Amino acid sequence: MSKLKNQKVVLPATRAEQPLGHRENNLLVRPVTVERVMEIWEQISRQRVQYIVDSYQLAGEDDEDFDEYLQDLLQAYAPPQIELALVEALIASWQITPLVRGVSFLMRSHQFLREWENKPINPQVSPMHFQLITGLDPTPIYGARDNSQMLNSRNENINSSSKSNKINV
Repeated sequence: MSKLKNQKVVLPATRAEQPLGHRENNLLVRPVTVERVMEIWEQISRQRVQYIVDSYQLAGEDDEDFDEYLQDLLQAYAPPQIELALVEALIASWQITPLVRGVSFLMRSHQFLREWENKPINPQVSPMHFQLITGLDPTPIYGARDNSQMLNSRNENINSSSKSNKINV
């Protein structure tokens, strides 16, 4: 205890006086810049797209060709649009057995993206259904919404379906 008492600790007066890339608790701490935030957002957006692809095994047997096509789409379109196109194509493909996968699936998604270039995007899937299908927050696609509205809507649907399932004796 006496050893620590005699040690002198020098701390910068303000956060601004700390050097760029200083270490705290043995971790390199970098200042957050707009560019860094955009870089992180781009990584998250790409991970969200990949999560949908992986969750439904959409690449199928076309791994390499699928990945190239997906990268081309990510260069040409905003990731939230791609997410929505993947979900719209997924819903459409549920009517076909077996489930369309691989490059054919991406071609269907790309068709949605091309259609949306010339007209406003009118999603056929609600934010709640998007979240149920993907397990992802729908905010990047649909914008900020009051989550209580989404929960109330869901509860109303549950209540109305449970009323219609009751048997009168």
